[in-house]
Amino acid sequence: MLVKRSSSIGRAIFHLSFIVKYRHSIFRNGIVRERCAQLLQEVAVAKDMQIIEIGFAANHIHMIVDIGLKSIPEAVKLLKGYSAKVLLQEFPELKQQFFYGSGLWSPAYFFDSIGSDYLDVCNYVKNQEYS
Repeated sequence: MLVKRSSSIGRAIFHLSFIVKYRHSIFRNGIVRERCAQLLQEVAVAKDMQIIEIGFAANHIHMIVDIGLKSIPEAVKLLKGYSAKVLLQEFPELKQQFFYGSGLWSPAYFFDSIGSDYLDVCNYVKNQEYS
């Protein structure tokens, strides 16, 4: 689906994946997993992006995201920054147990543009262990 904006038409849909710092398995906790998904959706809506699909493994997430007119680094910074800040505020035990004052997410991330294999990538994301 192409998106029309004031001076453009197109789509910027990416498969993004973020890893929890030190690969801690924080998403085995269903409450943390659900809250993280809510926070990612909140920031996406607020910043004119759309999360099409999200899937969780024990220590990382996969998403299909239409980043709109944002650059990839800008979109990643917005998604990671907001979700980490709020999760660590709302679940201080995570910070105490795992992160010792460091951030929630590893600084690394994966991205790939989605073209003709859109359905295959969506199915891959949807079928993560904790989807």
